Amino acid sequence: MDLRRALSAAAWGLAFGLLGLVALVPDLPARITALRVTEGRWVDPACSPAERPCALRWPDGLALQVGVEPRLADGGAPAAIPTNTPITVWVEGEAAAGQRGELVWTGHDMSMGRLALPLVEVAPGRLEARGPLPACVRGQMIWRMDVQLEGPGGPRGAHALLPSRAPGG
Repeated sequence: MDLRRALSAAAWGLAFGLLGLVALVPDLPARITALRVTEGRWVDPACSPAERPCALRWPDGLALQVGVEPRLADGGAPAAIPTNTPITVWVEGEAAAGQRGELVWTGHDMSMGRLALPLVEVAPGRLEARGPLPACVRGQMIWRMDVQLEGPGGPRGAHALLPSRAPGG
């Protein structure tokens, strides 16, 4: 009987421990999934989706285009994404059909939390996420944009670092 009671207590302790872990780390499922994500590479590493559509390719040959709208140039400087203004990030290509996805913004040079937007299929082979970046800084800030896809080939991801500018900044 003591062994049964000890095993029962251990099982309950494990269950409550896992619940506590999920409560403390709300994006735990996303973090676990990220461990098995196949990372894509930009065909031209110097390309910025804030300036023009960029080609993205995965090791198995899947290729997509990624772009950000509106694209705004700042007097010859690299394009900066406006904050507090709705922007659209799109993923397009024949292989995008049947994919589900999420776009995640995080601050690269400062902690800004995690802003996740669903990538929704708006046409065959085109996914879009739309929403504003928060504006809590003056001037320019660097954001990390993570494109996360889930489809027949398993979870895929890619990221880019993009500047933003505050309204009027």
